[in-house]
Amino acid sequence: MSHVYIALGKSGDILSVAPIVQMQARLTGKPQSLMVSEEFVYLVNRLEGIIPVPYNGTFFDLMDAIRQAKRKYDQVIPLQVFDRTVPISHRTPSFQLDQWLRAGRVDSFQDCGWQLHVPRPKTCSFNSGNPLVIFADFSQSSPFKHKEELYLLIRDALPGHKIVRTSEYRLSNICDFLPMYDAADLIVSVDTAHLHLTRACQTPVVAMIQDQPTRWHGSAWHPRFRLHCRYGDFEARQDELIAAMQKASPIKLEKQETALPNGYNPSFIDFNGSRIMTYRWHRNGDWRTRIAVDGKEIVFPKQYDDYSIEDGRLFTLAGKLMLSYVVARLEHGVQSAIVGYGELVNDGGWRIVNHHQPKFGRNEWTGIEKNWTPFEYKGQLRFIYASFPQQIVLEVDGDRVAKAHKSGGVSWEYGDVRGGCIITHGTKLLRFFHSHTTRGPRESWIYRIGAALMKPEPPFETIKVSFAPIIAGNEKWIPCRHWKQNVAFPGGAIATADGWKLAVGWNDCECVTVDLRESDLNL
Repeated sequence: MSHVYIALGKSGDILSVAPIVQMQARLTGKPQSLMVSEEFVYLVNRLEGIIPVPYNGTFFDLMDAIRQAKRKYDQVIPLQVFDRTVPISHRTPSFQLDQWLRAGRVDSFQDCGWQLHVPRPKTCSFNSGNPLVIFADFSQSSPFKHKEELYLLIRDALPGHKIVRTSEYRLSNICDFLPMYDAADLIVSVDTAHLHLTRACQTPVVAMIQDQPTRWHGSAWHPRFRLHCRYGDFEARQDELIAAMQKASPIKLEKQETALPNGYNPSFIDFNGSRIMTYRWHRNGDWRTRIAVDGKEIVFPKQYDDYSIEDGRLFTLAGKLMLSYVVARLEHGVQSAIVGYGELVNDGGWRIVNHHQPKFGRNEWTGIEKNWTPFEYKGQLRFIYASFPQQIVLEVDGDRVAKAHKSGGVSWEYGDVRGGCIITHGTKLLRFFHSHTTRGPRESWIYRIGAALMKPEPPFETIKVSFAPIIAGNEKWIPCRHWKQNVAFPGGAIATADGWKLAVGWNDCECVTVDLRESDLNL
């Protein structure tokens, strides 16, 4: 059966989908046909495994191209996501993911094995004489108004590097930039065809991404990016841009598979010789979640059977394994939540015994209480209740709050310090926490993880906070119903030989762990 793919758009659109067509060519052992506008045949001629099929018409006329293709081919696979007359639904967070979805290959988009293959001429190389940064600064369809400020940021961050601005070169084919890419230490690109071409090289990329007229119009996150930063976040994320440019070995996330689908917001602990990890999962496909261990749900008090149990945090108390958690409900359109805790036992199944609900603040279903951070002090339970404008640490005994220890507030320029987990660190307490920006709509928020050092005695004053985020959330797309971009949620820390292993919930759909050293804490 003969078939043809269709991508009539400009260079960036063609380069975006070319890995799909090339992979099909490798799987079948036969070159694959790709219909493109006549003016872009020259580009496709440089792409391995693809036969260009010229379309004589405007790239907005997808329906007409499909009609023409059907006269010659048995199967027509349109990868294009725009047409002059027929609206095409947006089913993912990015036009680029929708392109891959139309090919049935969206699950492979983030797979680094699905590269773009562009042969380099054997005689072609590039030597600048200095360490090199490529700055792809021009985009016709997605111009970046702060490109001159970005150039200065690159220059100041990497003063020993020669900066090549692609807009200053006139090459007959964009693929001719690849020897420069290969010679560079870093590529910084706005949302343009050069960004898609970077899939043909191994050089790290810092990507500036369009967010107008909607975020869907920007290119999707990919693992090759050291940072995927929206145009509108440029001024607020300059410290992170500098760090991404300068850091040769970014912190790596290691996905932890969960027996129940799309588990997230994990906590873990080493207890009695075993490592135990909990996570949230959506049992019924609605907003409510439960907490599980090893694929088995934890049994909570029966009165909470129809409620949502969320964000478990494992800790020990007087030699017992404990879990704190959020219980949330929605009644008459009003949501409320409380924090509870109890002993976690395994007597043929995991369950909570001696559930407690400390009476403090709004923790009696009069509001939403979350992000209480438990730790043990001399065999007694403490919770960090608030961090700003005052830090409040609760001394808890069962349901009773015996005392609230108050000290100076913990301020952080990346948002309010919330939740996290606590571990001893020498003579201090080390807290990992999260924050998030709150300006703009929810989809524009960015979660970040930081660290703080606290005194080990009441009132447990915080004495030092990370000067920059350890980790920031990204827009990695996971096709689950409750996906949210840019979420990074720490829930447990374990000491290792040279630092810590941190359990992190990622984008409300995954559990990951991160190995950190002292230098990563930015303290």
